[in-house]
Amino acid sequence: GCEPLRNAWSSPRLRSSYPIAVLFFDWAVQKTGQTMNTAIVIAVSQILLVDFSYVIVGRRELTPALYSVGIILFMWVATAFVYDKLSDAA
Repeated sequence: GCEPLRNAWSSPRLRSSYPIAVLFFDWAVQKTGQTMNTAIVIAVSQILLVDFSYVIVGRRELTPALYSVGIILFMWVATAFVYDKLSDAA
């Protein structure tokens, strides 16, 4: 079922990367001034560097890669949405 995915999301290594990703996102938004565009550029870059290349070289099958694409896009768009809402509240 979803146990491997649940274990992956709770890993200390992944949790420690969240603050770094948020700081990078904040820096990029401060430079561009466009929250959603920044999120999409980061998401597409991540997809091309990981999912696309892994499928091309045969390290990942297409179905898990497509799930990953959806998750990555959702996470970055959600990050941009929350960032915008928190910025408007300030």
